[in-house]
Amino acid sequence: MKILFDVGANWGTSSLRQIEKNEDWICFAFEPTPRLIEHMIKESASFSDRYHIIPCAVSDFDGEADFHIAGQADWGCSSLLNFNSNLAEMWPGRKDFKVTETIKVKAITLKTFIEQMTDTEIKQIDHYHCDVQGSDLKALQGLGEYINIIQEGEVEAAVKKDILYINQNTAEDTDAYLRKHNFLTSFHSNDKFNNETNIRFKKK
Repeated sequence: MKILFDVGANWGTSSLRQIEKNEDWICFAFEPTPRLIEHMIKESASFSDRYHIIPCAVSDFDGEADFHIAGQADWGCSSLLNFNSNLAEMWPGRKDFKVTETIKVKAITLKTFIEQMTDTEIKQIDHYHCDVQGSDLKALQGLGEYINIIQEGEVEAAVKKDILYINQNTAEDTDAYLRKHNFLTSFHSNDKFNNETNIRFKKK
């Protein structure tokens, strides 16, 4: 079986259909937002043996954290980080950058998760998809030595410092970390303002 990590799964858009259609794949979907967890549980009911939902935020520490829910549009802007104050200037026309609720959530590192797995030994991550709104580099760092079991993946990063969240990961730092661990990288802008980019990477 091939293994997919969907970190910051949101509605499961990047993973639900893939696992439903491909019976040789297993997904571990990490998402702390209660409403989105309920959605994924419902949508994955017929293949729940291959779609495992972990109701946690992922970062570089284990413990409890404040999670800021932006319950608007696709709910995709919720984060462990705080929004910056210059959003009207840098993201004109965007109305979904607003915290509607802050809740306490469990935060874990992926190293801890992998080492706590007893039913499924994770020796390889065939695809790693991560979009945790400003903390993608911390999620990678939280893998520790297990970053070496990733075969390929995609993460998000800011082209400009603190463009959306305070202290979010930058493309420069994220790319340097991936290259340090022997991955080939490429950049793909994901918004019309070119403020953020998706970094696709593959093991050399």
